[in-house]
Amino acid sequence: MSFRCVTVILLYAVVTNGAKLSPLKRPQIEMERFIHSWAINSHSAVQTLSNGDEGSGTDGNFIEVFQCGGKAPGLYADPDDCTKYYECADGHDIGFHRDCAAGFPAGTQPVFDVVNQICDWPENVPYACGGTRAFTCANLEPGLYSDPDDCHSYFECVPGFDIPFHRACATGWSDGPHPVFDEAAQRCDWPMNVAGSCGTLDSRCVDKAPGNYPVPGSCTKFYKCWPGLTVALEGECPEGTLFHPERMACNWPWAVPAPCGTQ
Repeated sequence: MSFRCVTVILLYAVVTNGAKLSPLKRPQIEMERFIHSWAINSHSAVQTLSNGDEGSGTDGNFIEVFQCGGKAPGLYADPDDCTKYYECADGHDIGFHRDCAAGFPAGTQPVFDVVNQICDWPENVPYACGGTRAFTCANLEPGLYSDPDDCHSYFECVPGFDIPFHRACATGWSDGPHPVFDEAAQRCDWPMNVAGSCGTLDSRCVDKAPGNYPVPGSCTKFYKCWPGLTVALEGECPEGTLFHPERMACNWPWAVPAPCGTQ
């Protein structure tokens, strides 16, 4: 999809030359296009045309625009250019095409942030046009979700929006650990209180019955879960013995199944 800046004369020629407009629609469309062309001073503001649509030219040349009919006043992303957006205003069926570069230093490349309705640097925009991984709330319940690329941030999904809000856990500490997001608790907390890859809390005994369990990757080590405790206590089999994963105890190598033993 591409957009053209057209003058009133060219616009009139495209609309009228070979167009199949009904007598009732032609004056309305021509007037809307004239007003928009004058109001936005060379921004594209003409109706979308395609094969078979009323208003398509016989020469195969088409002009494409953004329709605001049925949309609330506001700013909308340009699906083909992250550095531009459309503005829908009261009383206008055709959107005004805007450029994010206006007002920014020369040579910079800001992009449009559809959630915050502003132009910003790509690293601050966490969606398709930004510098962070895209995250969608489609098919998700409202709530808070971990940012897979940053333990200190999270996404907030709210009803009616497929695009999430990108939040950061509170900062301000000059040294020491920074808070990380705990998805299970739906809050930011210190790493020592958070289980999983972002935290340092030992959660191996969560939802496990009391007893001994093998340590992955080791034939001699195990960890013990106690009633009422979520923190595991590690142990190691006596020299010459191996941990039996089914009997949950140490035994002689010939009594332990492969791959650790020879049973």
